[in-house]
Amino acid sequence: MQYTPERHQIVDIPFVDFLRRTFPGVEGLFVYRHRETQNFVVSKWLNRGRGWIIEIFNLGPSPALINSEMVQQLRFRLSPFARLTKRDIERIAAEQEGLVNQKADEINEDWAKTHRKKTTVGYGSSDMAA
Repeated sequence: MQYTPERHQIVDIPFVDFLRRTFPGVEGLFVYRHRETQNFVVSKWLNRGRGWIIEIFNLGPSPALINSEMVQQLRFRLSPFARLTKRDIERIAAEQEGLVNQKADEINEDWAKTHRKKTTVGYGSSDMAA
């Protein structure tokens, strides 16, 4: 997913420190607040320079209401990232970029097809008797 400052606001809340202490093998963890939904989302940078992130867990509108079940779900969702190497993360980011480029190409093709079909066609004839 693409991080955009217009939609996402990175926040520095105590839960971020908890995440970093609890999951020291997972680099690039952060929490953002979605500007439209007001939900807080635990995310991880895949490629910070390109703005590629992966959403890990939606904390809802109040990140202060964390419970042990949420922490267990986070452990489950973050465990694969603890084992990823930098090469793995770069591969995932490259795949994501390829998918986005492919989708953009498909959208452009669809747009071109649609606009090619919209040629001027007669909407009636003048053979109506007066």
